[in-house]
Amino acid sequence: MGYPTKYATIEDKHAFVDVVSFGNTCTDLLEKLHQMSTDGHLFRGQQDALWPIVSTGQRAYAEYIKNASSPSIGYLDFLCKALEYAKLESSFVPKKDASIRRNYYDHEIWGWLQHYSYPTPFIDFSRDWKVALYMATAHIDNVTQDGFFSIYAIPAKYEIGDNENVRLEKIIRNNKSILARCKLSTEQMFNFNTWKDFSFCLVHKDGSLKPWSKEITKGRIASQGGLFAYLNNAQISFEEYCDQQGKTSKGEDGEGCILPRIKCLDVPNSMAPLVRAFCKQENYTTERLGLVDQSKDDCMKCIKERFIATI
Repeated sequence: MGYPTKYATIEDKHAFVDVVSFGNTCTDLLEKLHQMSTDGHLFRGQQDALWPIVSTGQRAYAEYIKNASSPSIGYLDFLCKALEYAKLESSFVPKKDASIRRNYYDHEIWGWLQHYSYPTPFIDFSRDWKVALYMATAHIDNVTQDGFFSIYAIPAKYEIGDNENVRLEKIIRNNKSILARCKLSTEQMFNFNTWKDFSFCLVHKDGSLKPWSKEITKGRIASQGGLFAYLNNAQISFEEYCDQQGKTSKGEDGEGCILPRIKCLDVPNSMAPLVRAFCKQENYTTERLGLVDQSKDDCMKCIKERFIATI
């Protein structure tokens, strides 16, 4: 794969991100994140600072490439097959919403699967920095003092509309006349096969994905609002893509579409217990985030393993 499974050093990662300093204490960290939230940012937490920012789909495809004796399909075909397999094999993947009298669109199903440990092409950002802190520290061992976890941030303008030209639904609406001439239904317009070749797009969690929100285990969608970022390239990490886009005067997906370099706060693991205590105090827990019931997660992991074994 083009991106590293893990950076050799934290300095290697810093070649693609803007490092944000925050002082030396947990209080300094919390104050910095609060300030960034007030200034308008979306956040993502990762447990290991050496991990690249990639989707579960990219990781699953890398697993397939590594283990297959003779890999036969490309990344986008892999995603198409993964989506259809999940629809067929899982009885609880939402199929249709009677209240809106239509089937769920593929990006809505991808969004649902994103929350249940199944490979998707989406990279998750939350508007709530405390959710990012929870996700980054919940599973760091109390005795692990070495290393760092990371909080990443992108400007919230990508959520609120300054770059509507990269929104999935906006792109499809702009091309509706072209697609109509091909006699595609609205459902077909939103089929993954129609937009899979977009090099980059954003999916708003609470807007375009609202129809399926009631299907999510209580708390998962309500507490993790924000957006999903989609890349059609399995070979590049999100931070490297943003670094490349930030170096151009125009993005490739529309006039004025420039993705800035991702901001990054690398936090010593020794601070994780204090961060977890803060999250608990603020009631950011498995219960609030809807993560207590793992039965669907376990089921989707099994379906993922069966899917990869079939291709």
